[in-house]
Amino acid sequence: MFIRIVTLTLFFWAFGAFANSKSAAPCWFVSPANPNITGFIGAASPFSAMPNGSKYASRKRALAKMAIFYNWSLSTKDLNNVKTSRVDLSNGKQVAFSEPYVNDNALYSYVYLNTIKNKKYLAANRQCKSALCDFKACSPAWLCQDQYPSLLGVSQLTASPAKQLFEAGHNAQQIFKLTKESHVQVDTKRLVSTGKWQDWAFTQERSEVEAIGSASPLLNTHLCLTESYLFARFIDPNQDTALHKPFAEWLIQPSTKESYGVVGHFSGLTADGKLSTAINLAIKDGLKELARIKEISIDNTYRLKSGDGLYSFSSTFENTSTTVRAKLMDVRVEEQNERLIINTWLLEN
Repeated sequence: MFIRIVTLTLFFWAFGAFANSKSAAPCWFVSPANPNITGFIGAASPFSAMPNGSKYASRKRALAKMAIFYNWSLSTKDLNNVKTSRVDLSNGKQVAFSEPYVNDNALYSYVYLNTIKNKKYLAANRQCKSALCDFKACSPAWLCQDQYPSLLGVSQLTASPAKQLFEAGHNAQQIFKLTKESHVQVDTKRLVSTGKWQDWAFTQERSEVEAIGSASPLLNTHLCLTESYLFARFIDPNQDTALHKPFAEWLIQPSTKESYGVVGHFSGLTADGKLSTAINLAIKDGLKELARIKEISIDNTYRLKSGDGLYSFSSTFENTSTTVRAKLMDVRVEEQNERLIINTWLLEN
């Protein structure tokens, strides 16, 4: 499965209110990893008391990401040896740093393997027309869920804009682990009574979804910005290309010939007012449905009494406690009347 984890740093009340202006950015910032090159971005505050302190800090963070992805064991000397544009590492690899990209929020550095192929690609792709996100215009194209089979993860808005990229990756991992394997506990009680003078129903549910999946190195393939927020697309390169359906199809028929599928829902407002929380709730709703398909125990009692008319009373207790593994194939986020409507498509893995 080819997985996309798009990480959004956004409050839902700002959803859709993106900048319309255009801003040029290095192509490596817009697409740090693609079929032509694999590189990594590090971020730091644009201000530093030390000369070039921000550039060196961002380079160090970018190199640390590269080491984690490739499972390199780098020395402290390696991670601190970032003052030149080309660096020979202790493991025999040579890496290079691009000139930093600076905006109002952060300074970004880019590291890549110093090969002729990579240098030619970067030389031919210096500037891209925009690094700004515009959902209404579907720009960049990867923001449109229908075009990319994958899963959507969300990070929270950070106090320091320079840390947004780090938080994006961290929170993407949390969503990845949630869908990879989770333990689901759901207890549901339903009471229903009908009669001449009464007709009522009551439902109570207690549930817990705990992520127990392991982390996996994720590759940041795309970035875009609004005035205050950062959006990043991540993939798991170890997964195969996924089957994909348009939103209109999976909303009605989420299952495939090979796997059970469900749609998780969330509609309304969250207590903290964050889009990230709302999407997490929609994902967990889908995981609970998959758990019910896999395992459920039901205890039902029905009583019929006569007095001043005929009365019925039924009580149903449902229990689900199991481990589920899922693929989060797609997420659709919409806003209607200042309320979020989120649908998530999950397949049993």
